[in-house]
Amino acid sequence: MILRAPEKERADKVPGGWLEALVHQDVCDTCRVRLEEFARGKGLSTIEAHVPERPDWRSPKKMASPKTMSRSTLAELQGRSDQPIRVTS
Repeated sequence: MILRAPEKERADKVPGGWLEALVHQDVCDTCRVRLEEFARGKGLSTIEAHVPERPDWRSPKKMASPKTMSRSTLAELQGRSDQPIRVTS
C-alpha cells in the first residue's frame, strides 16, 4: 500500500530525490525490498519511513497499538471545516 500513490502520481524519474512516508507500523522485509526497487527505478537517493509512537492514553506504561496510532494521527489532521488536510507537492 505504501507505494500505490507514489507509483501512480510520479511516473518519471527523480534523480537524487527522496520520498518521505508516514506509516502506521514498521516496514516489513517484503515492503522494504519493494521500496528499494522503487527508489532504484525512480533514481531516488533516500526513502524515509516514519512510524509515529506515543504511550497509550489508558495505560501510559504501554505504547499505543499501530491501529490506535493510525486512527488518532488521522483524527489530528483535520482542517477548520472538518475536512482532512491534504498535503500535496
